[in-house]
Amino acid sequence: MSPNHTTVSRRHPSMISRAVRGIIRRCKELRNTIEWSAVHAVRREAPWSRNRWGQRYQAVSLSEYHYLRDGNPETYESALIERTIRPGMTIVDVGANHGMFSLEAAHFIGGKGVIHAFEPTPSTRNLLLNNLAINNLAAVKVFPSAVGEALGTARLRVHREMSGLNTLADQEITWNRKPLSADEIIEVAITTLDAHAEAEGLDQIDFLKIDVEGFELGVIRGARGLLREKRVARIMLEVGDVTCDNAGIAPMEVLDELWSLGYQLHEISPNGEIADCIQAFPSSTFSANFFAVPAKG
Repeated sequence: MSPNHTTVSRRHPSMISRAVRGIIRRCKELRNTIEWSAVHAVRREAPWSRNRWGQRYQAVSLSEYHYLRDGNPETYESALIERTIRPGMTIVDVGANHGMFSLEAAHFIGGKGVIHAFEPTPSTRNLLLNNLAINNLAAVKVFPSAVGEALGTARLRVHREMSGLNTLADQEITWNRKPLSADEIIEVAITTLDAHAEAEGLDQIDFLKIDVEGFELGVIRGARGLLREKRVARIMLEVGDVTCDNAGIAPMEVLDELWSLGYQLHEISPNGEIADCIQAFPSSTFSANFFAVPAKG
């Protein structure tokens, strides 16, 4: 390194730091470009691949490409499914997307179990139906509405290449610290879990999974009848400050609602272990995965 460069490094270390961060960011962008090329190759040449349970699954996004290549990117989710879901269970999947959770859960419920999967985005729901059909999973029933606090309609912001970020937010959401514009906005029907359980004759929900990008509070409030009567045995959900901020709420509101309804909360570790009961939102991270069960006593 020349004397001039050495002087700049010593006097302006922040300049070097910014340069290094820029190089790292560019490398990540190039890696994503290469991997997206692989995704499109998967679409063209091998539209159906198999997950760890031998189920066929169509990769249509970068995260799903990783799922087929490396296993479910939500490692905790796969581990928790394997630990807790048993034959004959009644399961509700709110925010089913293309079916990663529903497919894996269906592997364990057997012929007498049932899964009710909610996916309001038409294009996403079609892929979900395709993934179920190719695996002959008649036990999974798909419903086209979103789930919330009250019956009605809402505007859904659709992100075609990142369907996991589809949201009921009123404005552009933030993703990776940047605004993310929707490709289209559509009107969808809203149901509640209380209304759905009554209409479908569900006396008990053995496992409820909620993944609705910050709108978990509305789903929980729309299930107050079920939850007060402890008719939901297990709940898995992710709560984070970014998604909650997009929805206009604070993460603690979600936890407080579950506590008020008589549920205790446990944080889920990355390997799917259920930790001790918690009393506050973990302050060390911007998001956490939770497992809720009726409080003892």
